[in-house]
Amino acid sequence: MQQKNWHKAFELYAHITWRTRWSERAVAKQHVDVIAQSALRSAERHNMRVLAQAVLTDHVHVLVSFRPDSALSSFIRDAKSESSRRTVTVNWGRGYYAGSV
Repeated sequence: MQQKNWHKAFELYAHITWRTRWSERAVAKQHVDVIAQSALRSAERHNMRVLAQAVLTDHVHVLVSFRPDSALSSFIRDAKSESSRRTVTVNWGRGYYAGSV
């Protein structure tokens, strides 16, 4: 039996944001790198690529490229959880926004 090579191509992008609990300005300057690195590590674990990100005092923006079989919700849950544990004082609110680009 002849084996076929299937080429898979995709270009899926999402703009994702999430806020601190009660939109508090809880993200200090020393937290920015920790939060950014947490998002990068989470993306790697979930087979995604972070193209851009911005960490502000009360929310985060992340632009990701992802595969069709990837779950954005798992990536976001992981990124929020790790960054909250590592910063200790930053608590994220429930939910997120995700829009296709």
